[in-house]
Formats: sequence, C-alpha cells, structure tokens
Amino acid sequence: MYFCSNISTPLLVRSARSGWIFYAYMSKIPYTKPPLSYSDQIKQLQSRGLIILDEQAASDVLEHVSYYRLSGYWNLFLDLSQKDRFIGGTSFDDIYTVYAFDQQLRQLIQAALGELEIAIRAKLIYFLSHTHGPFWLENSHLFIDPLKFANTLHKLGQEYGRSDAEFIQSFRKKYAHHLPPSWIALEVTTFGSLSVLYSNLKNGRTKRDIANHFGVSDPVFASWLHTLTYIRNVCAHHARFWNRQIRITPQKPLSISNTWLTNLKVSNKTPYYSLAIIAYLLQTANKKNTFSKNLRALLADFPTVSVFSMGFPSNWSDEELFA
Repeated sequence: MYFCSNISTPLLVRSARSGWIFYAYMSKIPYTKPPLSYSDQIKQLQSRGLIILDEQAASDVLEHVSYYRLSGYWNLFLDLSQKDRFIGGTSFDDIYTVYAFDQQLRQLIQAALGELEIAIRAKLIYFLSHTHGPFWLENSHLFIDPLKFANTLHKLGQEYGRSDAEFIQSFRKKYAHHLPPSWIALEVTTFGSLSVLYSNLKNGRTKRDIANHFGVSDPVFASWLHTLTYIRNVCAHHARFWNRQIRITPQKPLSISNTWLTNLKVSNKTPYYSLAIIAYLLQTANKKNTFSKNLRALLADFPTVSVFSMGFPSNWSDEELFA
C-alpha cells in the first residue's frame, strides 16, 4: 500500500506478487524558482564555474535565445560529480558554438526533408492513381484502419478547405467533387499525413512498389516515414536535434538496394542513424543532391562539436553513404 499526505498525481504500480495494477499517488511540490534578469542569469552561470569573457555578448544571446533553451546544450558540459557545476575550463562560447551548429544542422535537415516530401508525394500519387484511379484517397477499401482512414480524410478535407492556392480555388469553382483528384489534393497536405496514408495502406503490390522504388521494404519504409515526420516536427519547432535520442525509432533494414551503412552495429536511436536514412533516400529522390557534401562541410566548420554525442561511430567518414 502507498500513503501520501498530499494526494495529487495518480501513478500506475504493478504488484510483483499478484500482477495486479494499483493506483498509487505521488506528491508534487510547488514551483518556486523566480525569473532572473539577464545579469542575474550570467552571475548564476559564473557561480557554477562557466567562463564568460564577454558578458555583454552573453547577455545578448540570453536575450534572444533564452536561458532555458540554451540549457539544453550544456548538459554534456556539466561535471557529473558535482551538482550544477560545469567541467573546468568550459566557456559560454563553447556552449553557444554547439547551439549555432545545431541551428545550421536543422536547416540542412529541413531542406533535405523538403526534397524527400516532394519525391515521396509524387510516387505515392503516381502508383496509386494508375492502379486505383484519381480518387483513390476516398476509397476506404484500400486502407487497413477505418478510423485512421476517416481521420486522415477529415484532415485532408480541412487542408483542402482552407487552402488559398490558385489551383485549389480553380477546382472548387469548376467541379462538384468533395475532394479533387489525389495529384491536386495531396499538394496541400503535410509530411505527417503522407506518412499516415502510406502506413495505413493495405499490404499489396502497390505498397511494395512505392517502397521498392526508394530501395527498402514496405514495413521499413513506413517506419522511416514515421521517424522522418518526427524529425521534421523537431526541426520545425526549433527543438534541439544534436545529441537527441530519437523517440520514434526507425526499423533497421534486412535487405537494401542502394548504398547503405557498412557499420550495422550503430544505434538506430541516434541522430546519426536518422541522417543516414535521409542520405539513403535522397539517392533516389534526387541523384544530384548535395546533402552528404553539405553535412561534411558543416562538421568541418564546427570541429569542436562532438559528433560522438550524435551517435557517429569513429569510422563514419569512411562510409560511402556520406561521401
């Protein structure tokens, strides 16, 4: 049994003896930390051992980036043997350099995902339209989960309804269909909706053909689309990508058609593995892409940033995928 004087948040607890699940309760404390001025934020960082040579420059960063956002980048600079203390010799510039690197890395990823989104949308439309007609989006028999299908169709309808694109307005004026053909409707949908559409397709030749076009099996392709949707959301919301553990874990392919990693022991929960997926799919989406070249150039511009914090193995530069 669990007893708390201040009952607040329920917590599920499983009994090791009986296997039954009980509700226990955890007490929470009020948040009492006050907001700090920029000068006080600098003093606090200095009191924890951070070297700040230019206080005005640091204040400008804190004003435009915020203390809390920047704090996500200094975890690896903390001395684990002492609470809230920085490793000796750590400077404010060291932390801001990692922040600046991450910002440019997210921009590189967003540009690559934009290319992938266009290519994936194009193949989805082409294969399914030629197999099931221009209005396959409204054919519930093509999809596994009826509820997921209904939700996706509803979202497509909303995106179509609020679009002010000229080609959408022109279709509305001329035709009576609830939704236009897929090559029009999917032009205003999101990467996430494309991912859900593909994963909800019933298994069959068309689903396999789409995945095979990009050099993987359909279960792997569905998994990778889900991961890329997650990564796109991370980047779009300016969240930290450097040293992030990827929560939507992509499947590791058992067979592969194009150039892939030779070191198969790397973790698929790391930024490195996600970058490898992007580089792999771009081989099909845009054979003239410069993603790997630009990634190498970015890493060269920030030699002090730890690539190992992103899951890069020591021999990553030998991988043909990133050549």
